[in-house]
Amino acid sequence: MIDDALYDVLVIGGGVVGLAILRAATIKGYKCALVEAEPDLLSWASGSNSGIVCTGVDASPGTLERALIRDSISCIRGFCMDHNIPHRPCGSLVCQWSWDDSTTTSTSTTTTKVTHTLQDVLAESHVAGDTHASMLSSTQVKKMEPNISQECQGAVHIPGEIVVDPWLFSIAYAVHARENGAQIFTNWKFDPLASKYDGTIWTAVRADDGHSSSVSLLSSPSSIKARTIVNACGLWSDVIQATVTNQSTSSDHGQWSARPRRGQYRLFRTNDHTQIQHPIQPIPTQRTKGIFVFGTLYNQIAVGPTALDQESRTDRSVDPAVAVDLASFAKKVIPKLDTERDYVGDCKLSR
Repeated sequence: MIDDALYDVLVIGGGVVGLAILRAATIKGYKCALVEAEPDLLSWASGSNSGIVCTGVDASPGTLERALIRDSISCIRGFCMDHNIPHRPCGSLVCQWSWDDSTTTSTSTTTTKVTHTLQDVLAESHVAGDTHASMLSSTQVKKMEPNISQECQGAVHIPGEIVVDPWLFSIAYAVHARENGAQIFTNWKFDPLASKYDGTIWTAVRADDGHSSSVSLLSSPSSIKARTIVNACGLWSDVIQATVTNQSTSSDHGQWSARPRRGQYRLFRTNDHTQIQHPIQPIPTQRTKGIFVFGTLYNQIAVGPTALDQESRTDRSVDPAVAVDLASFAKKVIPKLDTERDYVGDCKLSR
């Protein structure tokens, strides 16, 4: 199939970031397309995300990251309402626990001694513009969440966070982009070596790796022309960047490496004695937000994710040792949770 169209923007990668970029550019009037190497969109980390839209309490105040996260929260709430996407505005509780005062070691999860305090979290939130964040005593926390452990010593309430359906929220970006004229091609693996840039126009070439079906090869173009390419390839974005750098007229491209992390979750059924409304999170560090315990939209308790560095970009296997640790942690936070009979399943995320 030949596509003679010239696109303003071509997005490489059909994860939640790529789809969000596609939609945003399309509704601003640009002619856009997106290509995804897998048969389905949201196949990797984006398809197994937590479903929590965070305010970025761990992002440094004054940074572009924090500003973008805050801006996205206001946009996402309206987007969910306008498109009938399941969501629950709930805020979150950044909790301090009795066990935070000691360093815990584990062979399957990374636990570090807490160096920040709730006062630090509150102060940073206020500086960043989250002026509605407030300090709660342990008694106030128990009134809000009567099923969590008595070991909670207090919390900062972050009111802006939202729980969404992890998959429906993300795929809604794709649906809305297509409704406004965007093209999406799956089973379309970008070939950075064959693709060319002439100083004005990119010619993106599809790799024929022998894995794509003949139907998909016939129904999608072998090459796509675009004025701009957006690299949204997630764990493979550094590979794409390094390969195409020399094809661009710009000389200031920095070299960097994507670092895969294994983020594993466990899911449990809930009842009147274990249900919680707010995502319960620890005091974040510069490395990670930590392990959350939260209620999904579908009457489940989720615990995770872990954030364990790994070399492989493709290993999404479930680690049994991590599963045991997550169940133990969930029970520390919600003591009456039956992690044996109420077990639902494990899910895995690379990020």
